Amino acid sequence: MTEVAKHPRMLVSLLLEALDKTPDGCAIFSPDDRVVYANSNYAALFSDRPESLVGKTFSQASLQAYQSPDGLNIETTDIDSWIENALSNRRQHHFRSFQTDTKNGRWLQLTEQMLEDGHMLVYFTDITSQKSTELQLQRLTEKLRYHAETDDLTGTNNRRHFMTRSIQELRRCRRENKPSALLAIDIDHFKTINDKFGHPGGDQVLITLVQVLNQILRPYDILGRIGGEEFAVFIPGADITMAGLVSERLRLAVEEHPFHYNKQSIDLTISTGLVTDDGVQNLESLFKQADRALYQAKHNGRNQVQAYR
Repeated sequence: MTEVAKHPRMLVSLLLEALDKTPDGCAIFSPDDRVVYANSNYAALFSDRPESLVGKTFSQASLQAYQSPDGLNIETTDIDSWIENALSNRRQHHFRSFQTDTKNGRWLQLTEQMLEDGHMLVYFTDITSQKSTELQLQRLTEKLRYHAETDDLTGTNNRRHFMTRSIQELRRCRRENKPSALLAIDIDHFKTINDKFGHPGGDQVLITLVQVLNQILRPYDILGRIGGEEFAVFIPGADITMAGLVSERLRLAVEEHPFHYNKQSIDLTISTGLVTDDGVQNLESLFKQADRALYQAKHNGRNQVQAYR
């Protein structure tokens, strides 16, 4: 047996010194939820010193932290309700671990461990670096998802994401016995615009066109760039009459909108092929029908809406 082990007081003193020097926070609460021990890092969570924090209830310490510019970050305008809710979650489980943050931007993994005599050990570890990495990965994932689903030029759905979302909506409409419609849209004489204004002018036309269409469409209508100057719109809940009205509103909005590039005016119109769901066809088949109707609209003189028959 070592000399330290032979002297319990020395052992306790060494343990307390070690706990106070650890970068982690540690505290023990009595069965009536008063602090009986806290190291310096835990006391700092409540903007206090260990010797002053001892004897205070969790509620008193939380109120102190809320009123202080430092320590635990408590985001609420009703501290009494926050404390009541926090108390309702304490001591409900033998073991509980969760994340919280501080007013100086640190993130902590905080753990509560119930002891057999009713005391509770509370321990936290600084996970700020880990949290920062997680946030960076989250932002990267969101960026990759955006580029996988979005047309880089216009900011609308790309073909693949448009198809995925439209298939989901088509199935939902059929389950709920609701109609739906698909529009195939093409810019009239787009090659002429590119030849006259160059690809930058053509790109600006595409960007502005999406903005004009989105002003007419509802938030849950699905717009996508299918390729080049070709676009498509899936309209949930639309029968032939409603789809025709929406298509005509889109056509008029484009015709009446002042398109410009390098201070030069561009006359722009669109042709639209329209098809409604018959409950039998898949989305690819509906696309083929909409394309046939679009071809007929172009053949008939462009700047018009043609329904598939």
